[in-house]
Amino acid sequence: MTRCWCLLAVVIERRWQLVSARQQTLCRIHEQLTCLIPGGAAKRLSAAKTAAMLRRIRPTDPVGLRRRLIVRELLAELRAVDRKIAPLDADIAWMLDEHGTTLTDIVGIGTTGAATILAITGDPARFTTRAAYATFAGTAPIAASSGDTIRHRLSRGGNRQLNKVIHTAAKTQVRLPGPGRDYYQRRRMTVRPTPKRSVPSSGTSPTPSTAPCRPTPPAAPRKEASRRRRRTHEADVARSR
Repeated sequence: MTRCWCLLAVVIERRWQLVSARQQTLCRIHEQLTCLIPGGAAKRLSAAKTAAMLRRIRPTDPVGLRRRLIVRELLAELRAVDRKIAPLDADIAWMLDEHGTTLTDIVGIGTTGAATILAITGDPARFTTRAAYATFAGTAPIAASSGDTIRHRLSRGGNRQLNKVIHTAAKTQVRLPGPGRDYYQRRRMTVRPTPKRSVPSSGTSPTPSTAPCRPTPPAAPRKEASRRRRRTHEADVARSR
């Protein structure tokens, strides 16, 4: 079982590297297309969309021609990366079937997400409690209370790749009908109570905003307070004698 986790970790790490390179290539393609197309280009690009847009672009100036050539080169790099990612996805799906995991049955967790959880977690027996695993994943809230105010803040620690998979699954469950969305709605009703309605003021019963304010008594000067403390001290010394 340990060998399976190690092999899955190697494969999923390689896939992360290729996906990162793919995203960088798409950003470079979008940068060049924005300069070639009046009004800019769409953000959600792919190899097929880029090729279709490139066929419609017919620049005549030297700068535009060079930009179009750069997009063609970047498109070739994008297709090469896509060809490398496809067999890795097939290997990951096969490894998950051999492992027999049920993580993919959870709404919001696909093949890549399940592989990420298994590869990063490793042997689950090394976590003695659920709280220990929540801290490792960065999902345990951190107490940030002050005085009578009880509140918590999000943890910025933990494994960020694992935290991203769990966060994506939580957002998916909140968006779709199901137990996750029902739990989210219950928590919102508990954490955010309905605000009180404001009562209109009248002439006979003034509200706190219209009630007359009591004048604040003036503070005693410092010299006068010092004299009182000195006289009190001298009286205490005389009584002690």
